[in-house]
Amino acid sequence: MLSSCVGCGRQQAETEAEAEAETEIEETMEKLADDLNDDLAGALNKVQDALKDVEKNLKNGEEVEIADFRDLKEILPKRMLGMDRHSHTGEKSGVTGFKISQATAKYKDGDRRLEINIVDSGGMALASLGAAAWTMLDVDRETDDGYERTTTIDGYKAYEKFDSRRGEAEISIFYKDRFLVNIKGDNLKKGDAEKILDRLDLDDLDDL
Repeated sequence: MLSSCVGCGRQQAETEAEAEAETEIEETMEKLADDLNDDLAGALNKVQDALKDVEKNLKNGEEVEIADFRDLKEILPKRMLGMDRHSHTGEKSGVTGFKISQATAKYKDGDRRLEINIVDSGGMALASLGAAAWTMLDVDRETDDGYERTTTIDGYKAYEKFDSRRGEAEISIFYKDRFLVNIKGDNLKKGDAEKILDRLDLDDLDDL
């Protein structure tokens, strides 16, 4: 009889523990859902503000002044971290009231690959959307193989990502709410993307 009571008590305790764990999980999931909704709401507000800026410029008939992509190309060096440039392109596109100019350089050395892209949005808020959604979010994530995070570099919003298993490195910076600089590479070492960004003289963008 005593053994049976002990067994019942143990079973009841286990049931209560399971119920408590389930409640804790539900509360955690609800909190995560609330946080996600808050992030999405904030992002949506920024999207709406950006679209209002575009609409305002269109109504005012203002033409956004952007740099010549040929000048942007001049900022991209012929060599970077021992890799030779094998592709060097540029273009300007858009519609009245919103245009972008961009230049891209690709480098390689053996199995190492690198791509640098500079986009001039002419100061339009829309540049912080699709091409750089990270500018509207806060990300801080680490794994056994690397990290992904939003941060600031020299006071400007930036994004960093590194995967040591694949050697994939990425760093982007939104310079003076106008120029978006993207750096992506394969088979790179930790810190290489930061070195590449340091090699680029972003001050030259101020004169464009």
